[in-house]
Amino acid sequence: MKSDNQFPNLTIDNLVNGFEQNEFNLSVVNNYMESYQAFLNYFKKIKDRNEDINKEDLIIGINFTYGWMPTIFKFKSNSSDYPFDFDHPLAILNAVQQGRDIGFNEFNILKSLFNNSIVGTSKLLHFINPELYAIWDSRVCRYITGKQKVYEYQVNNTQYFQEYLKAVRFLSVDPRFYNGVYHSFCEKLNVHRGTTYSLTPIRVLELILFLMDVKGYNFKNMNADSID
Repeated sequence: MKSDNQFPNLTIDNLVNGFEQNEFNLSVVNNYMESYQAFLNYFKKIKDRNEDINKEDLIIGINFTYGWMPTIFKFKSNSSDYPFDFDHPLAILNAVQQGRDIGFNEFNILKSLFNNSIVGTSKLLHFINPELYAIWDSRVCRYITGKQKVYEYQVNNTQYFQEYLKAVRFLSVDPRFYNGVYHSFCEKLNVHRGTTYSLTPIRVLELILFLMDVKGYNFKNMNADSID
């Protein structure tokens, strides 16, 4: 799959070469990985019980999701009136839990409730269904666009996220990635952390993009971190 002009670095060659030619500093993801499995397990237990995600689960889930964000979470509404609409977002999240591929309008419905953030929305979707939904943030956006600086209109862009998600799903099943990168990265991460976690290909691909950005710009770079 060839990258379009928006995401010139999102190619199979960049993924494979980036993994093979770089010794990543895996310690930068230690804090994320410490909480990652717990976040996944929260929603997995709901699914394993054959239960729907309810309003309380949504509130808990989006608030622990924002533990990975530099901003404070606030529910938003399409109007200035209270109460917030939870019914429609809950229906969408339960469809995601059951494996449905939601579309542009549904992403925007979730985004409008979740602090108007497609970044926060992407993370919650990933915790609910890590096989199908990838995390999107400013570091991923910066690396795949090849820009030294990214802006709010690029990072908080539903169309960008949807195009990224389509590309990530395609690349994550490419034999060069799945056979040559995915298993090797999982092994390295588990050796580093002393764990036996099984990450999804989509999660590994996103982690590599994140680590490539860290490699290029160092971990404390507020240009990216401050606009998630």
